Amino acid sequence: MLKNEEIQIRDPFVLPDTRNRIYYLYGSTDKNIWGPGTGFDAYTSTDLLNWDG
Repeated sequence: MLKNEEIQIRDPFVLPDTRNRIYYLYGSTDKNIWGPGTGFDAYTSTDLLNWDG
């Protein structure tokens, strides 16, 4: 499990699945926000505080 502060992500988007009570977090992961993107990660959470991904 990762905490919010442990996730390096830019342009985050959270998609809630209210039926299953799961949140999906998507976003690009390049540390240099002005450079070319090097990855796009996805995480899941049930409480918006702790994430698997």
